[in-house]
Amino acid sequence: LAWLCSVADLLRVDVDEAASRYANGCPKCGGKPCRCAIR
Repeated sequence: LAWLCSVADLLRVDVDEAASRYANGCPKCGGKPCRCAIR
């Protein structure tokens, strides 16, 4: 997880903002865990 946060920091991705999108489940299907079909 630490390496992922490091890469996100290098790419200037706000990890807190990205994680908050999924706080209440998948933003697409609403599932927790996600039930979206894999493409």
